[in-house]
Amino acid sequence: VEDLLKLALKRPVRVMADAQKLVAPRLQQEFVRIKKNMEADRMSILAALVKRTYTDSTIVFFETKNDAHYARVVLGLLGVRCAELHGNVTQTARLEALQNFK
Repeated sequence: VEDLLKLALKRPVRVMADAQKLVAPRLQQEFVRIKKNMEADRMSILAALVKRTYTDSTIVFFETKNDAHYARVVLGLLGVRCAELHGNVTQTARLEALQNFK
């Protein structure tokens, strides 16, 4: 890894995260595990959670840009105000999404 850093980056910066640090006082983190036999229902489960349980400001992380886009479309059709943030979104759209989230 160090050799790749030297080859690819001119001035690399190492960032470390301390797993023992507490989160911000107003931030609540939740983790939802979906059983393997429920994988086909993943989007339905997410929609139900966002509409019924996590009705305040919520951030959901996805594995791919396509997954994030698909979720935004589905949740939008269900009346959930949402946005997607990833590399294919313009900077203007990203800033607007962040402003609307606050």
